[in-house]
Amino acid sequence: MVLLPHALSSLHLETLRPLQELLTQGQPTFANDSGSIDFLDLARYNDWLSATAAIDARLSGGGAADHIATLVMREDADPRGLIAIVASPLAEQVIRILAQRGQMEAAQQRLAGLAQGVPNDITALRMIEEARNRIAQGRP
Repeated sequence: MVLLPHALSSLHLETLRPLQELLTQGQPTFANDSGSIDFLDLARYNDWLSATAAIDARLSGGGAADHIATLVMREDADPRGLIAIVASPLAEQVIRILAQRGQMEAAQQRLAGLAQGVPNDITALRMIEEARNRIAQGRP
């Protein structure tokens, strides 16, 4: 399910609150193997992030990118969420927000930890490296 921000503007707040709760309860999970990086999982997570952030932004104000940055940097967030966001349309904005919040190093450390879990998976290591590079380039 992908909810575009402009589509949300036509919905009443009373409609958005139940949607927000459904999305919160239906947060997609990645495969149990922390070293497994599946493209479908990344796309599903990115869609969930976009929809959740758009609704949160509409209900509480602020921008969707700000809400995405908060979600991917929660203490319990899966570091694969950082890989999902670097391919999203809001990637530059989210990375800029991470820089403003002083969370760039923490994001890099999470990705480095993820890479340590997949030392022999060339595809996963390339995706992690690409995410690390994108985040590093976003430094102010």
